[in-house]
Amino acid sequence: MKKISNISRNKKIIVCYIINYLAALFCVFSAVFLHSTTTGFLCFLLVFALLVLDTYFIKKWYHFFACTISHSISNFAITAIYYIMYNSDSYGILNIDSISLIIEFIIINLLFIITATWSSAGLVFKYKIYANENTSKNTIFNIIIFGFIFLTAIYFILSISDFLFSQMFILEFIPLITGFLMNMYLIFVPYGNHVN
Repeated sequence: MKKISNISRNKKIIVCYIINYLAALFCVFSAVFLHSTTTGFLCFLLVFALLVLDTYFIKKWYHFFACTISHSISNFAITAIYYIMYNSDSYGILNIDSISLIIEFIIINLLFIITATWSSAGLVFKYKIYANENTSKNTIFNIIIFGFIFLTAIYFILSISDFLFSQMFILEFIPLITGFLMNMYLIFVPYGNHVN
């Protein structure tokens, strides 16, 4: 009976991977080729619905992180594409004007920060609850802490040196600092079956 349950659980995990990665690819495709407000809003809803479902259904921290990080990667890819197109004055290829591109860049950049925060916070939560007591938590927690510090430093440097990033100076630091504090809280406050 346990073997059947494990097979069923493995199938659900595979389905989660497929859905998350297909959704991430669809978001990249729609951001690059379909510049529609409706499509953008649907992608936004799809990403957050999947993040909520992943948080609820996936128990293993590594499966959760591997599924949810796909959305951060896709948003990072879109941000990079928009950044390159804007700075090379070739955004006409995307069939949008420069103002629309700046607005989309800001939204996608915020989505990148939010999805990265969600992935890391969920990873910390699930790691603390479901990981084996004997596993060392310090390495993964240190990576998250230094990752947020590094990301914040990069955004600060870009905000004072680059036009596109300077357009969202305040907007980018609110979710970055909030994400950092939320992760710190989850890391240092003991809860669940295991404590640090």
